[in-house]
Amino acid sequence: MRSRNNVVNTMNCYFVSNAANACGYANINSIAVVVQNSCSNSGERTWSHELGHALSLPHTFRGWEESSDYDFKLPAPKYVKRGNDSILVELLDKSNCEEAGDRFCDTQPDYLSNRWNCTGMQRSSIQQIDPNGMSFTSDGSFIMGYSDDNCQSRFSLEQIQAMRANIFSQKVGLINRTISDAPIEANAPITLTLPENNQSVGFQNIFFEWLPVTNATNYILQVSRLPTFSVLELDTIITATNLTIKELPSNRRYYWRILPYNNYSTCNTFSSRNSFTTVLDATATINLDERQVTVTPTLLAVPGYLQIELKDIIRDDLRVELYDITGQLVMRNEYGRSFNNTLQIPIENHSSGIYLLRVVIANQQFVRKIVLE
Repeated sequence: MRSRNNVVNTMNCYFVSNAANACGYANINSIAVVVQNSCSNSGERTWSHELGHALSLPHTFRGWEESSDYDFKLPAPKYVKRGNDSILVELLDKSNCEEAGDRFCDTQPDYLSNRWNCTGMQRSSIQQIDPNGMSFTSDGSFIMGYSDDNCQSRFSLEQIQAMRANIFSQKVGLINRTISDAPIEANAPITLTLPENNQSVGFQNIFFEWLPVTNATNYILQVSRLPTFSVLELDTIITATNLTIKELPSNRRYYWRILPYNNYSTCNTFSSRNSFTTVLDATATINLDERQVTVTPTLLAVPGYLQIELKDIIRDDLRVELYDITGQLVMRNEYGRSFNNTLQIPIENHSSGIYLLRVVIANQQFVRKIVLE
């Protein structure tokens, strides 16, 4: 999986259903980490731990990985075996801290390679004895140890320096990389346009549309019977700013919302929700398409004119509305029933930006995005 999908100059993070029967893994000094989904919840440290490995950090108990059944009532040996390697055991007095164990002097000795619970002081309940006969308990606050997640909270200063050195000396591409996607602005306005809030729509070919969010390349669209969205009728990812659902059960109330994101910004929040009701009534709002309504140009220098051409439209009261990106109505023209098939709409004194043009004729409507320069 990693060899097929790793991207250079990137820290590649894979979240999977089964991480080789572990919570996660990463090679020392690599550009990829793998984390099991069940170990990636809030407060869990697997991802941080594996990133530490990828950025060169060993376990705090380095050397003891294959000594999980050791009798800690006995003094530790001078060396422990890991594979074909003999690793010097760290002493409590730090006299060999630069060569032994994890080779960091600001992490205390740690010989515990099984998962363990910490005390209220973030220490192990298991006492260990170093080769000189000095007793100690392990510090559970280090992310690179094997204490439970609720104990872990930090990297040591030397560990942080080592990770930074690894990036600047061996992974400089991580910080020099050109990001193709600009970030999505925090709290960027999200405007849901169709269905309108509390609108009744036909139960077939339900059309959803919203204004584009600056720098967003993808959208999550969710539809639910519940305002909490705890149960979803639809949960899909699309790149466009509209989608038609073939059918939903009639005479029911639904809620919908979207979440914009791109490769750079993935921590955005969902829009506020709108609701709609599906009905069998033929008078429910009908969405016209470009075979019936044409708007030109869609990129207009202000002041200027928009041209609206109407084809095969049932004659009824006509109005044209213009909304800004926040959903604020900024223009409304009413024409009654005596309108020509081609309308010239003057656009003046509006700021540059993205707008939504809405043409409404009785229970029919046509919505199109336009850009004013």
